[in-house]
Amino acid sequence: MTWDVVIPEGETEGRVIITITEIVDATLNYDVDCDNDGEFELPGRTGNSFTCRYTTAGEHQIALRGQLTGLQMNCDGTLNTLLSIDQWGSIQWQTMDSFTNRCKSMHILATDSPNLSQVTNMHAMFKSAYKMNENINCWDVSNVTDMSGLFQGAHKFDQPLDSWNVSNVTNMSGMFSNAQAFNQPLNDWDVSSVTDMSYMFAYANGFNQPIEQWDVSNVTNMGWMFEYNRTFNQPLNNWKVLNVTNMSWMFWNADAFNQPLDKWDVGNVTNMNGMFSDSDAFNQPLNTWNVSSVTDMNGMFSHAKAFNQPLDQWDVGNVTDMNGMFSSAEAFNGALNGWGDNVSNVTNMTNMFESAQAFNQPLNLWNTSNVVDMSNMFKSTQVFNQPLDQWDVGNVRIMTGMFSSAKAFNSALNGWHIPHVTSLAEMFANTEVFNQPL
Repeated sequence: MTWDVVIPEGETEGRVIITITEIVDATLNYDVDCDNDGEFELPGRTGNSFTCRYTTAGEHQIALRGQLTGLQMNCDGTLNTLLSIDQWGSIQWQTMDSFTNRCKSMHILATDSPNLSQVTNMHAMFKSAYKMNENINCWDVSNVTDMSGLFQGAHKFDQPLDSWNVSNVTNMSGMFSNAQAFNQPLNDWDVSSVTDMSYMFAYANGFNQPIEQWDVSNVTNMGWMFEYNRTFNQPLNNWKVLNVTNMSWMFWNADAFNQPLDKWDVGNVTNMNGMFSDSDAFNQPLNTWNVSSVTDMNGMFSHAKAFNQPLDQWDVGNVTDMNGMFSSAEAFNGALNGWGDNVSNVTNMTNMFESAQAFNQPLNLWNTSNVVDMSNMFKSTQVFNQPLDQWDVGNVRIMTGMFSSAKAFNSALNGWHIPHVTSLAEMFANTEVFNQPL
């Protein structure tokens, strides 16, 4: 490996400190050649770190041999820069966890492949390796179980990985997160063992490859999976998501995504918090979804500018949080009155329809008896003017700004019983037509 060594001002030497990854019961016995000149200055090492010292700045090549587990290059917060991995050699690695984590200038110049036959952990191996873009498709990763964060922040990496055998991987969380250039085919991967795909393509703005053939039947966590991926727009409707419990923020700011998802069995999902928030293009039918296990729909369609689909068939009986669910969903005007008693467990309706400019649907059948917070619920609505006189608001504590700037609202509320409300501040502020007895 080649390092660019800096001698700090006021000092007489530069130091490269490398940590050996600790593994229980592993044997360490290795030699270090700090200048790759055949003279091993640090022989017979058994400790979990070593230091090479240099009296001249510039490039220095370090060679290793013997029994090692894995390396952590300590690039973050150091003056020295890892420039390249020049040769893998015959070392039988046991882990690649954080191997070149944050080595922003690192390239792989080695023409051989590392021996990964005992490696199960590749977590964050190339995290923030900004410049790396070498072909590693021939690597044998067949025993790896953890690839979480593997290419996270590897901004330039865009090499084929279709030959990788990932059949034993269980964790792909954040694997390509913020890998901004990556756009290689992965559809033939066997991901049937994966349980965690959270953040997998988050901020991976270059990625737009088909992955519908994936067997995701064992995945439980898809939270933030395509967060801020502004180009991905591939079919996913054939995915078997029956074991997923977390879909929170899954398509948050996935601006291009607009594919059917009506075949998904979401019956075990409990968290849909922010799922389509800020998904500018998404407007697909979801009314057949079984959402009966969901408890959190906070911000689910917030700022989803195009979404306007009926949801009246949803069983929302277990949902407790609808905070901001349709806030700034500019086009939404779907029927919801059929939810009726199903909203009886909801406690939070804060900002639920705030700035939902097109919404004007009946809601009078809703059982709101357990709602505590209705602050800003209809704030800045443009056309909403529906009766709400049948609502039981006896447990509501906060109605701050509830109808503030609601331009069209002028329905009777005189029958409301609000013994527990502590704040009515700005409840009707800037309402242009409201003129009802209270």
